[in-house]
Amino acid sequence: MTKKHYFPYKREPSKIFGEISRPVVEAYLETRDGDWFQVSPYADSGADVTLFPRSICEILGLKLKEGEKSSITGVSGEEIKIFIHKIKIRIGDEGLEIPAAFAEREDIPYLLGRAGILDYFDIWFEKDRVCFIVRN
Repeated sequence: MTKKHYFPYKREPSKIFGEISRPVVEAYLETRDGDWFQVSPYADSGADVTLFPRSICEILGLKLKEGEKSSITGVSGEEIKIFIHKIKIRIGDEGLEIPAAFAEREDIPYLLGRAGILDYFDIWFEKDRVCFIVRN
């Protein structure tokens, strides 16, 4: 039997549409102390890598600049400096290790990208929810 985890879309304000439904996923990140910290990233099929601001790196007990230095370019074309770390994430009751990028800045959205995630899940964007299907 295929295991599935569903997350209803979250209604949020939009400058263009007034209000819009977005695919927000309830996930948990493991801290250095073994505790789990809840985050609510957007499931973003266009994001290469999971992305969080610097403060989440600090909460997890990681040193930002000990990660692999790189940069990404967002929709606006602006370059954002990032540091990539391996982290443990739990989606539903599924735990896995993925690469995650942490920006030097705070003013970025939490994004759940493809790297590491699509190795473990197939993802369906439905009308009113996003579905994570565990690969066998």
